[in-house]
Amino acid sequence: MDIKALKAQRRVLMTAFTVTLKKLKSEIQGDAIDLKNISLLQTHLKDKYLRLETVQESVSGVLLQKDDDGTEYEADFSEAEKYREDYLKSCLPEEILLTWERTRNHQHSENVTEKNSRTLTNLMTFLRQEVQGEEMVVLARSGFTMQHGTRKKEFNPVPQKENSVDSATAASLVSLKPSGKKPMCIFCDKPHASHKCFCAKRLSLDERLKILSKKGACYTHVKLNQIISVVSVI
Repeated sequence: MDIKALKAQRRVLMTAFTVTLKKLKSEIQGDAIDLKNISLLQTHLKDKYLRLETVQESVSGVLLQKDDDGTEYEADFSEAEKYREDYLKSCLPEEILLTWERTRNHQHSENVTEKNSRTLTNLMTFLRQEVQGEEMVVLARSGFTMQHGTRKKEFNPVPQKENSVDSATAASLVSLKPSGKKPMCIFCDKPHASHKCFCAKRLSLDERLKILSKKGACYTHVKLNQIISVVSVI
């Protein structure tokens, strides 16, 4: 298939992806929250994203074979990063999405522009604040227990009931403790940060996730806007 046909196919898939993404955002921002409907829309969005990403890989492959300076490939890759960032943010668990939307609306009421409130930087700031809040709760509970004579070396959270639904928290998404070891790329095992790996940029989402899963790595140890996924919607 030539480049024109591939781009035409990509345009159709991009439209379907955008429509589903708008429905998901509308559901999150609505007054009546339906977590099942949000989860269903996330599943539909994932399906459309995977089909779109397949065509995008074909487009990138054709552009890489051109005898030029790679300018067209770089421009096309940067354009694709936009919908990948949208997909990334939509992959957060429903509870985190709702909390973030409430926080974003509060910031918007305090004259924070809509453009700035949805950036990945603000998303990471929000997740770090959530983690810090959870850590403060743990410390407070641990201190309260020690004051009452209970000698526990570490805080043991209350176990979930067997019938309860597992829910991811911000603490499981962001790690605040920096490592003193020299960074090694999880993708090519070379001495550089994983989010700066040029080889990883050429991999599809599924290929990146397979590498992470195979090596037992936490998704959040790699920079978000390069891995293009924190949590997969399964």
